[in-house]
Amino acid sequence: MRRFVASMILAAALPLSAAAQVMGDPDVIELLMQDQGLPVERGVERNRTPYIISSIDGIRFTIYFHDCRQTCGSLQFISGYETGPHQRISLRVMNDWNRTQRFSRAYLDRFGDPIIEMDVNLGADGMGRSNFNELLTHWAASLFAFRNLINW
Repeated sequence: MRRFVASMILAAALPLSAAAQVMGDPDVIELLMQDQGLPVERGVERNRTPYIISSIDGIRFTIYFHDCRQTCGSLQFISGYETGPHQRISLRVMNDWNRTQRFSRAYLDRFGDPIIEMDVNLGADGMGRSNFNELLTHWAASLFAFRNLINW
């Protein structure tokens, strides 16, 4: 976590590139994530929804691009965790998370495994590069807190 936060602080201090305004373009998001030292694997779902798979300190997550035309209007960050029968998380724990967290939400999938998500509306104007870097910092903090919550 410290390594990631330090890289985010350094990246925020760098001069703005051509991607000063972050739009919902998978190419731009990929470059910004690589600038942070995050691994990036690109793909496209059968329904033509682009996505990026990455990880922060060993925690894998996916970013799905939604409302896409020339650029995409929103992003969805998601990370899921397979748990065994003796690791099941209760709905009470998920509800407590959702009640106390501002930017992310959690739920149990149809197999009872915990999922964490964060939706980001970019709209027509996108967001600034420093806002995107801050978003990654919030996402990382949520991932670490969630991982600790579910003892994964």
